[in-house]
Amino acid sequence: MICGRCDEPIKEDEPYVTRDIEAASGPGAVIHLHPWCQPVAAAQPLRYPVGRGAQDPWRF
Repeated sequence: MICGRCDEPIKEDEPYVTRDIEAASGPGAVIHLHPWCQPVAAAQPLRYPVGRGAQDPWRF
């Protein structure tokens, strides 16, 4: 088995966690994770000032 977060193999004597991911339009997936692997943070969108008097961030 391969860890779904770190892509390292999960050995037979190592503990692991199983997650069932459901899909809306087809079969889901079952992933296995090391319990010590941290989830990857999602990218945050850039927030530009919007409104009256705000400068256009794309104008140079």
